[in-house]
Amino acid sequence: TADDWQQHKHRMAYDDGRIAESTLATYQTARERDQYVIYSGHACFHPTWAKIGMEQELMAMVERPDFITDLFTAQTQLMIDIYEGMCRMGMEFDAAWFFDDLGWTAAPLISPEMYRELVFPHHKRLCDYFGDRNLKTILHSDGNIGPLIPHFLDAGFAALHPLEAKAGLDVRTLKEPYGDRLVFFGNIDARRLSGTREEIEEEIGTKISAAKEGGGYIYHSDHSVPSSVSFSDYCFAIEMVKKYGKYDD
Repeated sequence: TADDWQQHKHRMAYDDGRIAESTLATYQTARERDQYVIYSGHACFHPTWAKIGMEQELMAMVERPDFITDLFTAQTQLMIDIYEGMCRMGMEFDAAWFFDDLGWTAAPLISPEMYRELVFPHHKRLCDYFGDRNLKTILHSDGNIGPLIPHFLDAGFAALHPLEAKAGLDVRTLKEPYGDRLVFFGNIDARRLSGTREEIEEEIGTKISAAKEGGGYIYHSDHSVPSSVSFSDYCFAIEMVKKYGKYDD
């Protein structure tokens, strides 16, 4: 409840104990391997339902927007504070990636108007903060978040992941309206990866061929790859990525 939050919000404060002791060693190993290193965490909407429950969060967005704003603000600040703590430890990053599931199968969980009023300010704060540090910001959101994409662009997100095919998103139709402003990251239907080799090639070939035009596409499945996908079939999928993702000299 809002009263509970007032009693416990001090627990959202940053301290160095939030960064695992192994983090710096993991970072150094990645740098030695010349790997791309991303700072990642949860934005504001998703971790709030983990604290108070989704139903209560959605109702409070209507009835107690001040309560929700306080929760969102604390989470956003914590993400910034952890990043600064990691930088003080000597880490540098190539991009930022935030997770904030805002959709279900048929539509966003909230209206574009509610997104704009309550979630957008915190997403924009993160994008502005990392943009000031020359870092592009990626947003992960499952579900059909199509109606929110224009607002994600206004917030400053540079890439969108995973573009769930099973929720009706299709990079082939998203490319024209958004492809010059947004990197598409994913959209390969994980269910099709369980199909025949012909189905795998059709899924990857048609989507990558459309998405790669002018650049701005990163291969990824639209959700976790299920156990029904054999290793050999996944190797075949990667072969298809290389086949259709290659640019002519």
